Amino acid sequence: MSFARALPARSTTHLLVLILVLVSASACARSAPEPPTPAAAPLAGEYTGSLSVEGNLLPASLTIAQDGVDLRLDLSIPTLGASAQGTGVAHADRFSASVPYEINCPGEASFEGRLEEDGRLLTGSLTARDCDGTMTGTFRFSRQDL
Repeated sequence: MSFARALPARSTTHLLVLILVLVSASACARSAPEPPTPAAAPLAGEYTGSLSVEGNLLPASLTIAQDGVDLRLDLSIPTLGASAQGTGVAHADRFSASVPYEINCPGEASFEGRLEEDGRLLTGSLTARDCDGTMTGTFRFSRQDL
């Protein structure tokens, strides 16, 4: 005797409806494909500008090399006699970077910025932490190689 014959017709109908509901639900539960990741902002280039930290304006230059979303930064601040290299990540219209440095003592500057004016301008905020404490500021760099 088969399983279907052992059940009354009404129970068989309920069982079939339950199976259809479960199959439909499992099909709906499959996740939709992820939307494509937006392309990383094109940041590679030579920039000049300044950092404004705790009210002090510091002229600086910045060179960015880019491989996909990965960034390598070379930052020079002549008035402090400082040069430092760091890494970062590019997103669709913004970037973040970390640059270790040593001026009076070892520290690290974190940058959060945006690409503006059709790629000619980088602006954003920075936070520097070292033995002197935490300092905040902004930066503004204009691209020189466009």
